[in-house]
Amino acid sequence: MKVAKANALLDGRNFVLPDDVKAYAVDALAHRIVVKAEYSFEGVTGEEVVREALEKTPVPKGAEEK
Repeated sequence: MKVAKANALLDGRNFVLPDDVKAYAVDALAHRIVVKAEYSFEGVTGEEVVREALEKTPVPKGAEEK
């Protein structure tokens, strides 16, 4: 979340948008995901898990920049 806040600040905003979080979520979270061996052998990675979670998680209404 800190990197998302920093990104918002660099863009001249004092608030975070979902896109700020999405921009850095894979880099910030993928290393924390431990993939079971059975899925790892199938080629599933932490990066894929985070990307899929982002794709399947709806953005709250009113949270997008106007």
